[in-house]
Amino acid sequence: MTDKIFYNFPIAIFRQVCTDTKDRILFIEDTINQAIRYALFAAYKKRMPPQSNPNEYNEGVFNSLMEEMGFSVDYDHKEALRRYAEVYWRHRNNRVFVGVDKDLLFDFRDNLVYKTDFEIIQFLAFLAIRSIIGAGHYNMRVKHIPWPYVLSRMAGHEKKVSDINRLPKFISQYASKRLRVKLINALCERWHMQYYGKYLGKGNPPLFTFSTSIDLAAVVEAEKQQKRASAGTIHADAALDKATHQMAIIEPEQVEPLPPVPGMGSNNPGEL
Repeated sequence: MTDKIFYNFPIAIFRQVCTDTKDRILFIEDTINQAIRYALFAAYKKRMPPQSNPNEYNEGVFNSLMEEMGFSVDYDHKEALRRYAEVYWRHRNNRVFVGVDKDLLFDFRDNLVYKTDFEIIQFLAFLAIRSIIGAGHYNMRVKHIPWPYVLSRMAGHEKKVSDINRLPKFISQYASKRLRVKLINALCERWHMQYYGKYLGKGNPPLFTFSTSIDLAAVVEAEKQQKRASAGTIHADAALDKATHQMAIIEPEQVEPLPPVPGMGSNNPGEL
């Protein structure tokens, strides 16, 4: 079985997500391409010899990187590297990253023409949650995620915005309970996510524990173990269960990728 290839890039690249419905697909496509450029140059920079100028073209490093990343370039490699470097240096001070499986990233981009607004929202939410929980199976340090934090990350903000209404409307509308439930269920059904919701009382936003790799029972057990350790009492389980509401979790389905858009390949995006 071939190891998966992950592309890592700052979530802030998605700050430029378009709010105009008719242009959103083109804007998302450009944003994903910028994320790919960043990831490629970051990987190239790490592979360059010490004390060398990372902006300089090194044929051996470039070709081996393209092979390793499952990528190909069908135009001038020096010009490609210049484009990648431009995006990288523009975002060099960003500190919050997300790693995405290359096949998922390219398949989504190459089939944007078939995507609905709701599928785009799912993609942004997936990136947002991945950027929060990281690559680990379960990160106890970020086990509780306020929903406004997720919405902020969906719009490319590293920190929670003070006013959700500042976010693009097509994202901020998911602050409502009805749309939040719809989105979370979609993430569980189609994006292989599990979550554990915690209701904190009237007037307080619910907190969520998400996972992209372990099942719900493991997430709940990890939560209870942490609660026992902090409370030091056998009553912790009962108290946690009483304070928690759990929405239906549907076994994730294997989604068949749509046929590629004519003229666009997964590994070769043309003038990227």
